[in-house]
Amino acid sequence: MQDSFKFFLLLLLLSVVACQQQPKQEAPVLEKYFQKMPPTDLLRFEVTNDDEMVGGDTIPNSLFFSQMETRLMNGIDYLDNSGELIVLGRYRFPLTDSIEAYLVDMRQNWYKHQSLFLFDQKTQTFTERETVAEFYGGDGGQILTGTWLTDYDGDGKKDLIRREIEHWLDVSGDEPKDMTAEHAVLLLWQNGQFVETAADSAELVKRFPITSLWE
Repeated sequence: MQDSFKFFLLLLLLSVVACQQQPKQEAPVLEKYFQKMPPTDLLRFEVTNDDEMVGGDTIPNSLFFSQMETRLMNGIDYLDNSGELIVLGRYRFPLTDSIEAYLVDMRQNWYKHQSLFLFDQKTQTFTERETVAEFYGGDGGQILTGTWLTDYDGDGKKDLIRREIEHWLDVSGDEPKDMTAEHAVLLLWQNGQFVETAADSAELVKRFPITSLWE
């Protein structure tokens, strides 16, 4: 009986030591800049006329870019060195059991941009980026982007419907006319990433509206 008790204590001690030796999963460096949000069935990301830089925590540029691989930032075409770049952490939420989405808001002069950065909790790295809201352009024309996050195909996984409104001034007639054209693309969640998939753009435009800046 005494030997059995000693054996039990030995197993308990080994178990405690093993637990102590397990590496702790560290939180991402940028986590503290984002408000945690619970899972949700539907989200809409967009830029509006009354959109102000509130409700976010400014991230130091050097810290932000040190955490993002160059390939993740290459698709953001309109950031440059002409003015001060402001990076805001909005919120983060679980996208899957192992992937968390971080909404980052970037501002530079007139340019507004929002991206979802996907953080893989297993590898502790940001793996993908998707533009979800944007406004850019000049006197000749502007483009507004907004996005819906929802389970479009009913497979239990969140998908993206990215909407775009193009605006320009038609000066071909006697009087200038404000012109707009709307488009949409579908990105389904497949194999750990959002994949652009063929869909009826006109149907998506009707089902998933975004707020226009020119009405």
